Amino acid sequence: MCLSIGESKHNDKQERTEDGRRVSDTRIYSWNTYRAYMQHANTFTQWIKQNHPGIKTLAAARPYVETWLCSRVCAGLSSYTVKLDAAALAKVYGCGTKDFDIITPPRLRNEIVRSRGEKVRDKHFSEKNNAALVSFCRCCGLRRSELEKLRGTDLIEKGGRYYVRVLSGKGGRDRLAPVIGSPDEVRAVVDRMKAAGNNKVWDKVHNAADIHSYRRDYAARVYALYARPVDSLQGVMIPDPDHSGRMVSAVYRCRGEYSGRVYDRAALLHCSRALGHNRVDVVARHYLD
Repeated sequence: MCLSIGESKHNDKQERTEDGRRVSDTRIYSWNTYRAYMQHANTFTQWIKQNHPGIKTLAAARPYVETWLCSRVCAGLSSYTVKLDAAALAKVYGCGTKDFDIITPPRLRNEIVRSRGEKVRDKHFSEKNNAALVSFCRCCGLRRSELEKLRGTDLIEKGGRYYVRVLSGKGGRDRLAPVIGSPDEVRAVVDRMKAAGNNKVWDKVHNAADIHSYRRDYAARVYALYARPVDSLQGVMIPDPDHSGRMVSAVYRCRGEYSGRVYDRAALLHCSRALGHNRVDVVARHYLD
């Protein structure tokens, strides 16, 4: 496992190691991912300590990975958690999750709990008292860490539209997030950033604020801005926006449990890039439901 904080994951996906794996599979590109993987790897080592006290090294613990993952499934943990367990240990052992002799359960939409429904923390946060923060988030779609680093000088005007410049976002990627909202909402964002100047726009971002929920609201705004009627795109082919080099339908059709939902693929790409992602399926599955 190699830490490549701030480096280009996209470039590493194009390169291969001597055993044929993508270079990106051997690296970690953000501190958040590193901390999450470390937490799940430590859970595994604690399990080893309790159930196999004679094991003293990671190499010796390797044969028990599948047993531990099975125990996590049997414990009723969500497929998202089990897949994260497997991904963390794959980094630890320098392999892929498919090298483990276990098939993790599929991730289902009804298992997603982040920013769905009312949470305990919502009782400790008043959107009314924090209306300026909520409106700002819905207009710009920034992550919490990006909000905390944002300075007034990151406001950009281009082609008659305002953008928020995000430097070294998730995966070390820079981006311009269009400011989207009513004229009054956009003006409020612009005025606040100009007033901040070289200083931070937000001295403190409330811990209980559901920032991901506001990113979902922002995603809906971006998609609505660029989306064309899907019926008008039937039979139209465009270059794959996910950089595969092939031609694909301009209509993006969801599969599996999302089957039946259709989107303008180009609009999904605009939305994905504004949020700091690279794949259109991430937006379709996690932001626009």
